[in-house]
Amino acid sequence: TIFARRMAFFFLPPDACTIRKVPSSFSTRYTSLKHASVSCQKYTVSKAVTRSNMPSSKGMAAALPLILTYLPTDSPYRPVLMDAYQKMMATLLSYQHQSGLWGQVVDDAEFWEESSCSAMFAYAFVEGVRQGWLDKKTFGHAALKSWVSLCGKLDGFANISDVCIGTNWKDSREWYMDRPRANGDPHGQAALMWMCNALTK
Repeated sequence: TIFARRMAFFFLPPDACTIRKVPSSFSTRYTSLKHASVSCQKYTVSKAVTRSNMPSSKGMAAALPLILTYLPTDSPYRPVLMDAYQKMMATLLSYQHQSGLWGQVVDDAEFWEESSCSAMFAYAFVEGVRQGWLDKKTFGHAALKSWVSLCGKLDGFANISDVCIGTNWKDSREWYMDRPRANGDPHGQAALMWMCNALTK
């Protein structure tokens, strides 16, 4: 199971990050996470997400385009990160719903559509297209579908609905299915603002 809301956003300078291979215990269905993860300073991403064998998608989806933007072009880590990013984006594209959004648990079609992960994934698509890392026709269209659906979730005060509240990890499908949905939660507001900013560049 790929929970979309497992990891908080993280902002660290590129020289604080190192790359290492992910253990084989990671879900093979989530192609990108099978190949590489980011370990930043004392906080190791892979340890955080393997406790319940539910690889985070959202945190890494947002972090990779940010890291790639500022990582020097001659960095020995860049090819590995770029490969991981492009594989992750292709995998996320395969799980996108017809509405343009993604489920609370990404690889389970029965889950409700969650706004903050959808905004973050679409942000990662937009950044990839803008930087020339992703195919414009394929990922640009996917990002537009997401944008239109996300705009439909805004109320008169620009608060976005269907945002899963801050969530820890647990080995329970029902627990993730029943997580409370908030309106105007910062997790969703910030992700949508990221996407807006990327679209205006």
